[in-house]
Order: sequence, then structure tokens, then C-alpha cells
Amino acid sequence: MRILVAGATGYVGSRLVTALLANQHQVVAATRNPARLKRLGWFDDVAPVTLDVFDPNSAQAAFASSRDAVGPLAGALRTGLDILSTLTPKVRTA
Repeated sequence: MRILVAGATGYVGSRLVTALLANQHQVVAATRNPARLKRLGWFDDVAPVTLDVFDPNSAQAAFASSRDAVGPLAGALRTGLDILSTLTPKVRTA
């Protein structure tokens, strides 16, 4: 599966990326600053993408990338941001 991991540089996201790669998944690693991904041991094994949940254009671009699943969105949940409202119907149902 091709999985977008939002917050890939965070505590939960970075561990999720490691587990997904260990299980042979393709990972799109999303973060506000993709340069920060370089400090993680799996940088060469992921497709980095910029995602700022407070920027609708950034969210639209990140979620439009080909993928089968998305996780986690802890930052969006914590702030009460309705990230799904920024996405196209195709992306919301993917």
C-alpha cells in the first residue's frame, strides 16, 4: 500500500513510518518542513511532501498524492481543524 503519514517527523508519525517500511509499504512522509526528514534513518526510503494543516493549498497538494491510506492527523484533531473540508470528494473517499 502507498500510505501518506502526516506528521512524519513527530513522535507517532516517525514510528509509524518505521513500522510501515518494515512491512514493505510505500510511504509518503508529510511534514511542514521536509528538510527535517533528513535526520531520520529512513529518509531515502520515503517520498517527502510538504503538509501544513493550516494551509488549505498545502493540504490539498499533499492529500492529492497517490496513496491508499492516511495517518495520523493528531495535530489537526488537537486543534479542532476540519482538514477534510479542504479536500476534494475524490480524496475524502480514497
